[in-house]
Amino acid sequence: MVVFMDMITIVDENGNKKQMEVCLTFKLANRLDSYVIYSELDKSHYYIGKYMEDIINLDTNLTNEEYQLCESIFERVVGENVRD
Repeated sequence: MVVFMDMITIVDENGNKKQMEVCLTFKLANRLDSYVIYSELDKSHYYIGKYMEDIINLDTNLTNEEYQLCESIFERVVGENVRD
């Protein structure tokens, strides 16, 4: 069985690069940003961020309102491992 994963490369503030698996991308109503849930390759940690389609930078500083709107989606991905 061949499994294809969408991958992203995260660059931290020190310039270190790390491959991560994209679990889910989505948009929220009335928001310009797109959101992404991504994980360590071993699925030990999950993260959420937002981005604009034209900009390659991932913003992990979501507002409290954004966290609340994304919480149920994030919990489902982490709790149920939707991609597996």
